[in-house]
Amino acid sequence: MTPLAIWRKLFFPKRHGWNDDQVRLVDTLLFFTLLCLFTGLYSLMKWAQQPHTLLMITSMILISVEVIAAATIRFLRQINLALNLGFFGMVLHALNVIYQGGGILTSSQSLWVAVLIIAFYLTANLVMATLWSLVVIALSAVMVQQGLQQQIVVTIALSEAGEAIEAWSGMILPLVVIVVAQGYSCAARFKANQAQAEAQQNMQSSAAKAQAGEQRLGQVLTQASEDASALSGVATALDTQALTLHRQVTQLNVNCESQASAAEQMSQQVSQMTQDMRQSEQFMEELKGRCQSIDRRAANSAQSLEASTNAIAAILKSNQEIVSVADLITSVAEQTNLLALNAAIEAARAGEYGRGFAVVAEQVRELSAKSNRSAIEIRQLLGNSRDEVIQGQRVIEQSAEELTQIIDQIASVVHDVNQLAGLMTQQGEALTQLNCASSEVASSVVGTNQVSESVAIEGEQLAKRVEQLQALANSLTKVVHCQAG
Repeated sequence: MTPLAIWRKLFFPKRHGWNDDQVRLVDTLLFFTLLCLFTGLYSLMKWAQQPHTLLMITSMILISVEVIAAATIRFLRQINLALNLGFFGMVLHALNVIYQGGGILTSSQSLWVAVLIIAFYLTANLVMATLWSLVVIALSAVMVQQGLQQQIVVTIALSEAGEAIEAWSGMILPLVVIVVAQGYSCAARFKANQAQAEAQQNMQSSAAKAQAGEQRLGQVLTQASEDASALSGVATALDTQALTLHRQVTQLNVNCESQASAAEQMSQQVSQMTQDMRQSEQFMEELKGRCQSIDRRAANSAQSLEASTNAIAAILKSNQEIVSVADLITSVAEQTNLLALNAAIEAARAGEYGRGFAVVAEQVRELSAKSNRSAIEIRQLLGNSRDEVIQGQRVIEQSAEELTQIIDQIASVVHDVNQLAGLMTQQGEALTQLNCASSEVASSVVGTNQVSESVAIEGEQLAKRVEQLQALANSLTKVVHCQAG
């Protein structure tokens, strides 16, 4: 890839609204900016080896201005601004080199004035090139006048070899630049001429094709006349089919509207049934919860009855133990009574000495008799209590049996409620599916209605196109007759 191709790829905008002349102008401008860039680099290296601050500064200005000019084309797409920037850098550096070398009359770089003017007229339009040329000529005239008056001092100090190089570069380099510029311009003109020649050849080929087409036009007109007749027949047939299609679509619209109304009513009824079923499901859930609560309470009551039965059994056991104790007390009282009787007999035998003992024995007999009566009363009370406890135990056992039966019945009811809830859920799902199906039916009916409306619109458009087709057939027939006449 050449440096010019790389430079053009970097700074030629990808999107622009330029015509062909502007594109060629931009290509030429990019070529000259690249050429000036190389010239500035060469000058910077040369004056860096033979230190001259002012010439190094103008060399760097030339390099910077040419890059800015190319960037102006790339980003701002301002061709005239880029031209003026490039011209400014060229003029500043070239005239500075000439001035530092002693002016137009003395410097070996005077040919750069001619190079500048040639560059102006190769790149810019007539007005801009003339203005910049007048500026260069005016500055050159000033330097000539100063040279004649010996007001310009040579500031470039060179060795003999440096002077020889400067002389050769001042003579040869501008000529090389002129040759390169003219060569580029000639190549551009050659491409333009070649493109023009190709365009002329294309025009001649198009003219030949037009003549051949004119010869074929008669055949085409004949065939067009026949096609127009056939086209008219086809248009008539299409008109008939369009009318038939319109009637069928009208009937389809009526049927779709009726189906849509029925589907909407069915959807509303199914929605109401779904709501009722949901309420029934909620009621069944509440009933299920209540039955489960009753079942838990009945189970708790059964446990309480079982605990009561156990408590009564413990009471009966305690009652039996107390009866045993009462029997023991009765036995002790009888033995005590017997002992007291024996003691009284012995006291009677003792006479006067056993009288006190006889009193004690009498009191013991009385206490024994009271104890015996108390034991009998306690045994009677315990017997009555035992009978009542046994009766309570029977009642509790009977209540437990009845409660067990109630629990069994509640469990059966809960099972039935669970089954009923499952059936209600299945029915709810079935109603939901039915609701979805009815919605889909309604949607399909609406879609069918829309399709029928679309078909009706297409039918109307088809009728309009048939009319246009008939008009075109009539127009084609008239054109064919006019050409034939």
